[in-house]
Amino acid sequence: MTNSQITDQRLSVRVLAQARRVLGISFLILISSCETTSDSGKPTDVVEQAVQTPPVAEVLGHKQSGVITPSASVDYESGQEYVAPNEIFRGTGAFINAGRDNNSVGADEGEVTLNFQDTPVTEVVKTILGDILGVNYTISDGVSGSVSMRTTRAIPRDALVSVLDNLLRMNGAAIIKNPNYYEVMSIEDTRSSGMALGARMSADQGYQVQVVPLSYIGAKAMAKILEPVKSGTAMIMVDEYRNILTVAGSQGEVFNIRDTITTFDVNQLQGMSVGLFRIRNTEAVTLLGELQAIFGDSAEGPLAGMVRFMVIERLNALMVITPQERYLTDADVWIKRLDRAENPHGTNLYVYYVQNSEAEHLADLLSQLFESRRKGAVASALQDGATIARPSLLAADKLAEGGGERADGRARASTNQAGTISIIPDTETNALAILTTPAIYVDVEKALQKLDLPPMQVLVEASIVEVTLGNELEYGLQWFFKGSPGKYNSVGGLNIPASGDVSGGLAGVLPDPVNFTYAVFDAAGTRAVLNAIAGDSRIDVLSSPSLMVLDNQTASIRVGDQVPILTSSTTNTSSTVVDDDGGLSSNITNSIQYRDTGVSLEVTPRVNAGGMVIMDITQKVDDVTETTSSSIDSPTILQREITTSVAVQSGETIVLGGLIREDEEVTDQGVPFLKDIPILGLLFKNERIAKRKTELVVMITPSAVANPVESRKVTEEYKSKLRGIDWTTIR
Repeated sequence: MTNSQITDQRLSVRVLAQARRVLGISFLILISSCETTSDSGKPTDVVEQAVQTPPVAEVLGHKQSGVITPSASVDYESGQEYVAPNEIFRGTGAFINAGRDNNSVGADEGEVTLNFQDTPVTEVVKTILGDILGVNYTISDGVSGSVSMRTTRAIPRDALVSVLDNLLRMNGAAIIKNPNYYEVMSIEDTRSSGMALGARMSADQGYQVQVVPLSYIGAKAMAKILEPVKSGTAMIMVDEYRNILTVAGSQGEVFNIRDTITTFDVNQLQGMSVGLFRIRNTEAVTLLGELQAIFGDSAEGPLAGMVRFMVIERLNALMVITPQERYLTDADVWIKRLDRAENPHGTNLYVYYVQNSEAEHLADLLSQLFESRRKGAVASALQDGATIARPSLLAADKLAEGGGERADGRARASTNQAGTISIIPDTETNALAILTTPAIYVDVEKALQKLDLPPMQVLVEASIVEVTLGNELEYGLQWFFKGSPGKYNSVGGLNIPASGDVSGGLAGVLPDPVNFTYAVFDAAGTRAVLNAIAGDSRIDVLSSPSLMVLDNQTASIRVGDQVPILTSSTTNTSSTVVDDDGGLSSNITNSIQYRDTGVSLEVTPRVNAGGMVIMDITQKVDDVTETTSSSIDSPTILQREITTSVAVQSGETIVLGGLIREDEEVTDQGVPFLKDIPILGLLFKNERIAKRKTELVVMITPSAVANPVESRKVTEEYKSKLRGIDWTTIR
C-alpha cells in the first residue's frame, strides 16, 4: 500500500467518523429535548390575564363540575386583596454545553520528523519509545504488522505517544502506560488485562479506562446518546445505581466520549420554560384535550414533544412545559380563547367556600345588595315586558331536604328567569350555593372579594387602679391634670348624677353631681401618668386585664367573688321552733341571693378605616362592706360604675376617672376598762376620726389588629414579656 493510499484511507475514515458523530448528535438533541428531568425553575414573569375570577368556588350544573381556582386572596402586610395571576418560569433554552475549541496536536512547533516505509510495528515502537523518548517498554507476542508514515513537518515530543497509539490501532494493537514503563499489546489482550481506572484524561496516555460520574442525566439515557458516537473498539459500561459510566478505549476515543458527555450532561429543566395557567370559567381537564389537539401533544406530529400539558386539579390549572419559550405565549392565547363558559346566558350553580366571614352573614348582604339593584332596574325592565324575580335566600337545611324547589316554590321560578340569582348559605361547610348566570356571578365574585376579608380584631389592654388622694391629688385627677398644662393630649369632664351610674353606698358619700374626668394619652404617656400619680399618692392596682376581641363584638372579663345577700325574710307565726335556749320562737324563712362582686370590664370596640377605635365601655367595681345603716345581717355592696362611649386612635390610651369615694374610720384610745364606762369613760379615752379618699381610675389602650401577621406580633410581644418573669419568686 502506497503513502497516498494510506493517507486517502485515513482521511476517509476521519470523514466517516465525523459524519457519524454529527448525525448522531443531531438526532439525539431532538430526543434529549423530550427526555427531561425534574427540577425547579425561577419565576421571572407574569402573563396578563383576561378574566378576574372568584376566590374559591366550584361550578356545578350542565357539563361543568370542576373547582374554580382561588384567585382572590389578601396581602396580610398591606391588607389589600389581590388576584392570583398566571405564572411563567422562563428557562435558559440551552440543552447542551457549547462545544470546545479542539486544536490539533501538531499546532505547536515540533522537533521530531517521522518517516516509515513498510516498517514492522515492533521497529516503530523501538524507534519512538526507545530511541527518541528513551523510556522502558514491553511488546507482547501477538503484536505484528507494518507501518508506512511520513510527517510533512516536525511534531512535538509530547505527541509521539498519541501518534504511536494511532499507528498501533491500525494493526490491532494498543499502548498502555504503566507507572514505570509502556506496554504494547493487542486490543483483545487490553480488555482482559487489569488496568487501573483513570479519573481524568492524560495527554500522553494510550489505551485507558475512565469512570465518568453524571450530574443531571441518567446513565442509561447517556449511553443511548453515546452509542452512535463511539467507535467499534471503545466500550461503555452503565452503572444505573451510582449513575456513572465506565469508558474504555484509546486516548482519542475516550476524549471524544468525554467531550460528548460534557455537551449533554446539563440541567435540562433550567432550559425548559414552564407556565402555570389558571382556568377561570371551565375545567382544566376539558381544555387539556382541546389544547393537545391544537399543539399535537403526542408521539406524532410536527410539534411532538415540544409542548406538553399537565392538569393541576388542586388549582384547576394547566401546566405547560416546553423547551421553546415562545410556545408559552401561544398557549396563553389559546387558553384565553377556550376558557369560556359553556352557557353564558343560562344558569349555573356555583359553590363559594367562605374563607374569613360567615356564610349566613354574606348571604344576607348579597341578597340585600342584588335586591336593591333589582329595584333600581325594575322600571326599565317592566317597560320591555320582562319579569324580575326576587333573589331567593334559602336555608341550607331546606335545601338538603329536597333542593330549592321543595324549600320554596318561588325559588325555582326565579332561577329560570334570565338575570336572577338565588343564594343559599350552608352553615355546616360555611359555603354559599349561588344559582345564577355567569354574567351575574362576575359581579357576585367581585363583591365577595371585597366582603370576605379577615375580620378586624382589637387588643384591649386595661388597667383598673384605685388611687388614694392626697397633696396635689386632694381634689381628684381633674385638678391634677389641669394643673399640669402641656403634658396631656386632652382633658375633659362629664357631669353624671349620683343617682345614675354611681349607685349603692357611693350615693351618700359622693357630692351631687359627680365630676367624671377623662384624658387621652399616647402609648408613652401611659407610663408617665402612672409615674406622676405614684409620686404623689398610693396606687392599688385592682385589675390589669388584656383581651382580644373581634370588631363590633362584646368582650367582658370579671375578677371577684359571689357574695350571699339577704333579699327577704318571712316569719311564720302559726308554727314555732325550739331555739338554742330551750324557748319557743317563730319559724323564720330567709331568701338568699348571690351577687357578683369584684372588678368587671365590658368593652365593645368598633374600628373605622382611619384607625379610630370607638368603644362602648362598662366598668364596674363592687366592694363588700359591713352594713351599718340597718340591723339586717347582710353585707352592703358599694358600687362604682362607669358606662360611656369614647373614641380614641389605635394605640393611644384613654384614662377615665372622677369616681371618688370617701371612707370614715373612727378609732379610740384610752385606759382599759375605764374608757368603756358610760359618760365617765369620755374622760379616759381619746377619739380619732380618720378619713380616706380614693378615686377609681381606668386606663384603656385599644390596638387594632388587622391581619394574622399583626396578631402573631402581639403574641410574640406577650411571650417576650413572660420570658422576663422570674417564676421562682412567685408563690
